[in-house]
This record gives sequence, C-alpha cells and structure tokens, in this order.
Amino acid sequence: MKQLLPPYISVVIPVYNAEKHLEEAIQSILSQKYPEVEIILVNDGSEDNSAEIINKYVQNHHNIISISQVNSGPSAARNKGIKLAKGNFITFLDSDDYWPETCIQAQIQYLNRNPNSKIVWGKTQFFRINNSKDVETIGMPLHFLNVGSAIFHRTLFDLVGLFDESLSFSEDLDWFSRAREAGVKIVKHPETVLFYRSHDANMTKSKGVQDLNLMKVLKKSLDRRRNTKGTDIELPDIADSDTAKH
Repeated sequence: MKQLLPPYISVVIPVYNAEKHLEEAIQSILSQKYPEVEIILVNDGSEDNSAEIINKYVQNHHNIISISQVNSGPSAARNKGIKLAKGNFITFLDSDDYWPETCIQAQIQYLNRNPNSKIVWGKTQFFRINNSKDVETIGMPLHFLNVGSAIFHRTLFDLVGLFDESLSFSEDLDWFSRAREAGVKIVKHPETVLFYRSHDANMTKSKGVQDLNLMKVLKKSLDRRRNTKGTDIELPDIADSDTAKH
C-alpha cells in the first residue's frame, strides 16, 4: 500500500527591508520537525540587502521560491504568496518573527484532532532583545489574533477571499472577522507556535487605535452582519480544540 504523505504546507513570508531578522525567520521554518513544507518569499520592494538573502536561500534550498513586487504592503504580499502556494494548508510568518521547531507539527496534530476545522490557532509569545542582547519574554503566551499563529486550509481563501489590500493595519483581524461571519470553524489550542518580536521598527509601534484601523474593521464586520438577512449579529465562538465537537 502506498504510504500517504502528510499535508503539504505552504509558508508565505512578506519581506520588506528585513535584512536584520529575515534569516532567523527562514531558519526557524527550515528547522521544523515536519517534512512537507514550501517557503514562499515575497520581496515587497525592499531597498536593503533582503534580495541578496532571499537569493542565497532560493539557490540552496529546493523548497524555497521567491517573487518580487513593487512595495504594496503586507496584504498584497500575502495575497501574491497565496496565489503561488501549492500546499493543502497555508500559513504565514512575518520576517521579524520566528517559530519554535515544533510549530507546524503542533498545528497539524490539532488539525488531525479536529478534522472538520479549517483553521487551527495557537498561542503567541511576545519577546524583545534586551540591552545585553539576550531574549527577554514579555508576559505569558496568549491567543493573539494574527495570521502567524494559525494555519489555514487553502480552500478558505476561495470562500472568504484574500486579504484586504486597502488596509495597512489590522488586515488579519478583518480576514478573521470575514471567516467567522462565513461560519468557518476555528479551534484554538494551548501550544506556543509563534515568537513575536517587539522592536522599534514594528509597523504597529506607537500606533493608536484609529491608525491601526481597529474601529474601521470592527464597524465593517458589524455592518456586514446587520445587512445579511437571517444572520445572527453575534460572531460564533472560537472553540478550544479538546472540546470542539466533530
């Protein structure tokens, strides 16, 4: 009997002036204890040495591909990566963050436990590099709604659509809101799957609620639900993996 391969995973990394941390992000994917992964690097008009780093990895790894675009923002970069992805499942990693080596393995484990779910969502650990150049965690791991801590069945991007390229911030919250409005089943689990770097170059650093489009995204979601006949105004709950009903 032919042995079935595990689900094939595509990881999309938007890259914009990321020379400082990009290699660490890529290496964290290459170090995964999971065999079937492709990495898609989308160079979003970088003006530093990101292109050289990308080319080095593409030349030395058969499972890494790249594409370039004029600077259009992370939503456009993710959308371009989604269109190139060959995987059964798609996930994302920002170029200044990284994964623990069990990230994909943990996500797939919870997908297998919850076969009717299209999204599995783990915890995020915030961290910074202190003055002694040591990693310093910030608080405890938590369920922080961003695309780097979840894994998605590729068919969802046909059902829900791609990321809204008009949003510079909170595009992941907007996408999750549309998914929940569509009744997509999301389950969360307690494993830490993302290390999220806090540093002065974060796009969201020093941004207020208005700048981050939070109210705009939440208002758009509420308006869609109000305008959809027969739809409950409340979004469905996100279930814990071990209690989710199959």
